[in-house]
Amino acid sequence: MSLPEVVISVKNGNLGGGAELADGVAGIIVSGDTAPDAENFKIGEAKQFFSIGEVKDAGLDAQYDIDNATNAFKQVADFFTVAGDGAEIWVMVIAKTETLEDICDIASGNAYANTMLEAADGRIRLLAVSRITDAAYVPSYAAGIDDDVVAALGKLNALAVAKAGDMEPFIGIVDGRDYQGDSGTLEDLTGLGFNRVVGVIAGDVETGSAGVGLLLGRLAADPVQRKPGRVKTGAIPIANAYFTDGTKVTRALAEVLDAKGWVVMTPYPQRSGVYWGVDHTCSSADDDFSTIVNRRVIDKAVLIAYSTYVTEIMDEVEVDDDGKLQPGVVKYFEGKILNAINNGMTANSEISSVTAFVDPKQNILSTEKLVVALEIVPVGYTKTIQVNLGFSNPAL
Repeated sequence: MSLPEVVISVKNGNLGGGAELADGVAGIIVSGDTAPDAENFKIGEAKQFFSIGEVKDAGLDAQYDIDNATNAFKQVADFFTVAGDGAEIWVMVIAKTETLEDICDIASGNAYANTMLEAADGRIRLLAVSRITDAAYVPSYAAGIDDDVVAALGKLNALAVAKAGDMEPFIGIVDGRDYQGDSGTLEDLTGLGFNRVVGVIAGDVETGSAGVGLLLGRLAADPVQRKPGRVKTGAIPIANAYFTDGTKVTRALAEVLDAKGWVVMTPYPQRSGVYWGVDHTCSSADDDFSTIVNRRVIDKAVLIAYSTYVTEIMDEVEVDDDGKLQPGVVKYFEGKILNAINNGMTANSEISSVTAFVDPKQNILSTEKLVVALEIVPVGYTKTIQVNLGFSNPAL
């Protein structure tokens, strides 16, 4: 026996290569030696903010970064630079001694990522973790980058999978800190199979930390289907761009690291500034959710489907003399989800179209289960534009 529920089964491998949802609620975990405010903003405490002014008033400001030799304020300020005041972000400052892996591990003694998600009542859809290490930390580099980064990706993905099962899905963003500059030994994220997390390996400083606040702000500001690297959106608002080994970003180096599934920054010839590259998750290209946008789109559809049908739990369903679903019942359940998805997503151009099918022949009398087939057609993307150009002689 089990409790009544709505079960959403998400199908993968199908692409071949009216609810109000808080799609852009963000969270970020950063490092510091001391509490921003000993009374009101303690180490390990998740605080909600809607403007950079509120962050400063809480004791997290540029001077805090100087005094604590960190980039905690900078990461949050980067978020608001892109997302703008009014965006919602939850911020937690933790000790530099805490590893990224422990931060993300729900089973650790200090499961800070999970603590933050719970503090926000499961509303966070984008969660970034960054770290500035203490002087005593001794890293290892078997992955061509601080191994703590790769370990954190696995732990954060496991947490994201668990939360998705509780209808609290989020995208995890991990600071790809301390890359060692050898692309040959760098971990290939496409082979990890983690399609709810991303590794960022570029930022605007030479100190070995990635610009996760910048990416977090871009995703929070945009609708779920929009790629962070969309050129029309504009260049990343930074003066310089570096990989986390301190090497200045170039198109050639970006291509190499992009091929290994890392989220990079890249310039375009004859265009000023740098832009985000492909929005990889840590999974292979044949995974339907190998990009952030596909993951965000399907997660939003899941939440809409859940909120649409949870009100139908344990309700009566009429059948005909043969035990089949009545035509009116079929139309009701199909129409209800189509209206919800179309109003919540299609109307906003977040998807191209949606179809729903309820098989009237399903044996609901025996199973007490109603199966709805829901299929979404996503939007397409102009990743490559090919122009065939040549001369023409009108006289020939």
